[in-house]
Amino acid sequence: TISSQLYILPGQKGRAEAGQGLAFEDAVDMYFNVRSINDIMALILTYSLADIRTFQNLEYWLDRAIDHELISDYTNVILLGTHLDHVISLDITDNMISDGEVFVKQRIDEKLGIEMSTDRISSVKISNLNRTGIDELQDSVSKAFFRAFEIEKFTQQANLE
Repeated sequence: TISSQLYILPGQKGRAEAGQGLAFEDAVDMYFNVRSINDIMALILTYSLADIRTFQNLEYWLDRAIDHELISDYTNVILLGTHLDHVISLDITDNMISDGEVFVKQRIDEKLGIEMSTDRISSVKISNLNRTGIDELQDSVSKAFFRAFEIEKFTQQANLE
């Protein structure tokens, strides 16, 4: 049996004032104080396909994850582009997303010394309005867990026998 927990952290940078809710650092502090697991199998970094600034902020979010030791040898990173339904105003190109994947790989290697294989970094584009890409996101998360636990090797061996 495999169980998983999903932690969805707010996207506001910094810390919130009293009564303002939680910002990222507040939520991460809370996570570290109450977490019952020590390993992150899939880190999902989210940005809006219709807002270049959110894509550029992926560096900030990745660095926070690195600083808080959320990435290990078996962590998978998913770059999740939202607002795919804003077809007219999409700012982020496929080339930019590919460059983002390369950046994630290089940054993790540079800061943590972890040489992450390219199959552990993926990108998904979704629309919450019309559900485009939701199945692909679910598949990416499932594959991340399979890769992290090396279940793929066992299933491939079983298929060969």
